[in-house]
Amino acid sequence: MNKVMPTAPLSDVHLKQKELLERVSEQPVVLMSRSQPAAVLVSVEEWNQMATAIEVMLELVQKDRPWFTLPVHTLDDIKADITAQSETSVNA
Repeated sequence: MNKVMPTAPLSDVHLKQKELLERVSEQPVVLMSRSQPAAVLVSVEEWNQMATAIEVMLELVQKDRPWFTLPVHTLDDIKADITAQSETSVNA
């Protein structure tokens, strides 16, 4: 879902709450911190729709492939994988 979304500075969360909430009711907003994307703010309605869609898709996949499960990764697992990949590319 790499679609262009409107952005807002992270300070808007504190300084322009009402305006930001109005924007989020229309579409997600990328919150920027030091010109870098920091988070995506979505309405509760959209969040619930996305969560429901994911649940439905998983149920459909699992009906067709009962052995299918999503892997669960911790932040430490991801960091270890990144470190291992970077060490492999340096040694290559």
